[in-house]
Amino acid sequence: APAAVPDTVLVADTALVADTALVANTDADSVAPQWLDTVVVEAGTRLTLLSLSYYGDKVFWVYLYIANRDVIKDPNRVPAGASLRIPMPDRYRIDAADKESVARAAKLQREILAGNFEGVDALDKLAVNG
Repeated sequence: APAAVPDTVLVADTALVADTALVANTDADSVAPQWLDTVVVEAGTRLTLLSLSYYGDKVFWVYLYIANRDVIKDPNRVPAGASLRIPMPDRYRIDAADKESVARAAKLQREILAGNFEGVDALDKLAVNG
């Protein structure tokens, strides 16, 4: 049976996370913003619902987790009260209208929930056809 999607409250930190592989190619001299928003998490806030609100699909919770994983050890056990960074959609090629983008996030979700996520350096291994 597939693992359940975390239905938990998340917390974040202001430290930046190094991105590679699945992260969209960006010019190092670019001044494009990294973060779409920062949300102070309240009791009852769900990562999946934030994902739906910001990206149009619940499956993209994985990118919220990845962007804030420096302080999130377990996506099922994250306390309320901190700031959660919301990455720009192009940072992880998030597009709810693109079937491959959704499938890539779903595959990543399976890896994270199975405890097999090796970090952003391994995201390229999670290509939909790979």
